[in-house]
Order: sequence, then structure tokens, then C-alpha cells
Amino acid sequence: MTTQLHKAKTYTVEEYIKLPDNGKRYELIEGELIEMPGPNINHGRLTNRLAVSLTNYITNSGQNLGEIFSNMAVILSSKTAPLPDVVFISAEKINNFEGSQVFSGAPDLAIEVISPTDKWSEIIDKVRLYHSYQVTLVWVVDPFDKAVLVFRPNQSRRSLFIGDDLTGEEIIPGFTLPVKDLFA
Repeated sequence: MTTQLHKAKTYTVEEYIKLPDNGKRYELIEGELIEMPGPNINHGRLTNRLAVSLTNYITNSGQNLGEIFSNMAVILSSKTAPLPDVVFISAEKINNFEGSQVFSGAPDLAIEVISPTDKWSEIIDKVRLYHSYQVTLVWVVDPFDKAVLVFRPNQSRRSLFIGDDLTGEEIIPGFTLPVKDLFA
């Protein structure tokens, strides 16, 4: 479950970036500073499997597709910087940034792994938030039902299960991961 902090104060991205490192993870959603719970083992395992699978594919593709990042805030507006579990940012977008800069803009793919404390309404709100800022593809990984929910703007949600393949579609062309391998 996420914890909203300092309800009376509205934060900006500049203030968010300057927060002292107190060992806690935060994201900024429409000016609200939200503390994120630490991931459990299963959450970390799924996040790592996705990040490694995507990174290996991109590295071995021989193409300059882009880069995978995990637990990196992305600035979507002056008051919104979510902290997705994994993101893919295309080469076209990432090449304009220095390594020391915070990425400002919509990732091409945002991946969220559901935690035991997450509420379904919060997950859907996060997907809507991503789409409102032009994130093309969102994967929500559900470890409880062993499913991946695929969201695209203005399209119905697709649910992928153990017998299905997760693909990068046109965002990461040629990437395929059997859902069963994700939950193995």
C-alpha cells in the first residue's frame, strides 16, 4: 500500500529531486509525495527477470533500440514523477540526455509489478496517468494470477496468461517472452 505524505503540501519535481536520501522510495503524483513500500522477494524477482530479459534482447538485437531502467523516476510534468518498476526509453528519446540528468518525458513502455499492498483502483489510476502523459505501452504484472495485463491508450486491456507470449509489439520489435518463463 502506498502512503501519502504531507497532505497539505503540494510538491514540485524540483523539490522532489532535492529530497534527502533517507533510505525510503518516493514518487510524485500530481503534486502528492507518495512513499513506496520496499519490494518483497517475488516482486524483486519479477522485476529483475523483466529487466534482464529486455536488456539481453536489446543488447543482442544489434539495433540501437533504446535502454531499460529499473526503479528510476520519470518526470512527466512539473508535479508528476512516477517511479515505475521498469521502463523502456527509446534511443531517439534517451540520446538527448546526459547520464547525470533525470529523464524528463514519457517512457515508451512502463512496467508495474503488483505488490500485495496495491489496490486495484491505484493500479488503474497509474495506468491512466501513464496514458495521459503519452506512454504508449503499459504492462502490469500480476504475480497472484500469474498474468500480464497489457494496456494501450484507447484500447481494451489484454490479459496474458501462462500459455501466452508477451511481446514488445512495435515498441521493442521482435522481443518475445513466454509468460510461463516470467513466473517460472
